[in-house]
Amino acid sequence: MLLRDAFVIDSATDDRNLVLSYGPCQFPTLGFIVERYWEIQSHEPEEFWTINCSHRSDERIATFSWM
Repeated sequence: MLLRDAFVIDSATDDRNLVLSYGPCQFPTLGFIVERYWEIQSHEPEEFWTINCSHRSDERIATFSWM
């Protein structure tokens, strides 16, 4: 609350919504973010199957694919 007036937060509509938070909760949150980043970086893609189908008529070919 001591630092509330030191920062300008444009998204706050009134004083009750204006909260500047810092403290012990940010350190574990940063740990979750870093751990997830490491998981994403260590991901090794695998081959997978897709389904494709086409239908031929006298006029044209319609191609369908799984998304």
